[in-house]
Amino acid sequence: RGRVLGGSSAINGGFYSRASDEFVEKVGWDEKLVKEAYEWVESKVVFPPFFLTPWQFVAEFSLLETGILPYNGYNLEHVKGTKISGSVFDGFGKRHTSADLLEAGNPKNLIVLVNATVKSIIFHHNAVKIFDLPATALQP
Repeated sequence: RGRVLGGSSAINGGFYSRASDEFVEKVGWDEKLVKEAYEWVESKVVFPPFFLTPWQFVAEFSLLETGILPYNGYNLEHVKGTKISGSVFDGFGKRHTSADLLEAGNPKNLIVLVNATVKSIIFHHNAVKIFDLPATALQP
């Protein structure tokens, strides 16, 4: 569990990939808005890998050697086969976490909760307001 601002994106390996078109359709999200959201996030915190680490190179080779094809090269889409996906590490090795999106976002549209435990995330397709927070939501 990521217990830092930015959550697990601040501590994990930094792999990035989009959801499949089938998933977006299944949950009823607006495909155009999802595409725009992905592109915005990618413009802020997603980078092509500067190089593949030895482990990444071996993993890529192993997938291809076992027949997981086609080889899709660098690709952020959810595609079948093997690919090199995005990283939250830029060309200088600096990690960019989801917390970096706060700086780029509109502060009027953001609510940041610290010391909160998430039990579920509910998406409402056409909601004006996504959730109401009880006063106890801010308690650790």
